[in-house]
Amino acid sequence: MSGRPLAGSAGAAPEDPHAQRAPARTARPDVRRAIMPLDRVHPLSSVLDAAVEHARHTGLAPMWAVTLLHGVNDTAEDALALAAAARDFRDRSGKWPMVSVIPYNRIAEDASDPFRRTPDDVEDRFRAVLAEHSVFTRRRYSGGHDVGAACGQLAARNASTPQGRGLLQTLP
Repeated sequence: MSGRPLAGSAGAAPEDPHAQRAPARTARPDVRRAIMPLDRVHPLSSVLDAAVEHARHTGLAPMWAVTLLHGVNDTAEDALALAAAARDFRDRSGKWPMVSVIPYNRIAEDASDPFRRTPDDVEDRFRAVLAEHSVFTRRRYSGGHDVGAACGQLAARNASTPQGRGLLQTLP
């Protein structure tokens, strides 16, 4: 396999010995479970174990993609938990994960979308906390949100797709 393993928001199946995905939305278990029901089947610890094994096997570090949700997973506590997970990953695998911070793209302009994009100043503080703990990040460009064509928006608006089906009904 060539290239850098990519961490999706859902993670990889822990039984996959070549897992390329790692945690994303948050490293705080209570918050992760609330926004990622898949965590009930593949908890963060199992996903991290698979990612460590993959890094050891391939020598490649994963990219952890973190979509910040305002007031949900963008606090200093979230950044500290993510930094601790990254340090633990480094200690176990010998590799630092690449952390890509992604702005959230609204999927509806009304109350049917409970999430909001994290303001730039809050994102900057989140990234600064990570940097203070030697976890360096990249901010992923996210275009098309102004016309409803950004990552996540199109799939969520089409209820016939697996991504759109029941997306928001999974929240507590």
